[in-house]
Amino acid sequence: MAGKDAIVCRFKNPLIVKIDTHDNLKSGCSVIEVNFPHSKPLQLGKIQFSNNYSAYLTIKAQFKETSDESAAIKNTRKWITLIKNKQLMPNVHCDVSGRDHFTITREEMLEKPDNILYMRLILRQPSPIWLQFSIENIKLSPKNDSEGTSKEGNRDVHLPSRNTTVTKNASSSVYPDPTKIASSLQNLWALMYSKRTGAPPPFLKKLEVDGSYEVSTLSYT
Repeated sequence: MAGKDAIVCRFKNPLIVKIDTHDNLKSGCSVIEVNFPHSKPLQLGKIQFSNNYSAYLTIKAQFKETSDESAAIKNTRKWITLIKNKQLMPNVHCDVSGRDHFTITREEMLEKPDNILYMRLILRQPSPIWLQFSIENIKLSPKNDSEGTSKEGNRDVHLPSRNTTVTKNASSSVYPDPTKIASSLQNLWALMYSKRTGAPPPFLKKLEVDGSYEVSTLSYT
């Protein structure tokens, strides 16, 4: 659903890229088609979305060439890469940044995102741990000439998760970050499992249960 300053567009359901004709063989790649109902070309300013355990993102677009193109020319129009293999998760086998929010500005793109007619969002997740992966709450905002250059440059902007509670008190710095603890424990668990069984670890889930940690999940015997 588009917000007040969002571009009206339609997102098709993710199309899973299959290997040959075998449905049980997963390629770890899916494609989201983006269509714009209005004929006016898009002047893209930024893209915002919530990650759902996708490891890498590539964005491709088709641009408007001339107003009198034939149907044959339109069908052969090339896809231009705007973002190539942007890393969304630092470790594909752990859930760190798996549910983070991201903002990609036009300054980060390889080509100027002006006069866009169609877009494709290509997602990759090479780890077999995650049964499903995608991106959600996608919002495209138009170019705003009145906005100045961001002081953050080309850095990603990570918005806090909805489940994150920010507290400002002196005692908060005394306790370690639970997110870092969970990440370290998951890395240790995955390493122990692979060393013991010689196989990749099964599907991982968050260690946090109702604000605490489940003992049976943390221990491995």
